[in-house]
Amino acid sequence: MNHPGFGIGWKNDRRPTDLDFADDIALAAEEDHICQEMTTNLGEDGAKFGFHSSQEKTEVVRTSHTSDSQPIYIGQAELNILVASY
Repeated sequence: MNHPGFGIGWKNDRRPTDLDFADDIALAAEEDHICQEMTTNLGEDGAKFGFHSSQEKTEVVRTSHTSDSQPIYIGQAELNILVASY
């Protein structure tokens, strides 16, 4: 997922895009449309290798929710959104 604009701003102009955990992956994005693009790309590229994203087990975690927040989809299915609180 090496694409300008993907990921979250970090130190030294680095932009981490994902965290991998055994058979799970967490994508990181600062904007909804970037998150959607990353999710779509993961699904399309992963399908080439037999990877399948589970719509039932996939969730979007946001640090805030505003009225202009956009839904994120896998295919035609809208993903469940959780708002993290610290």
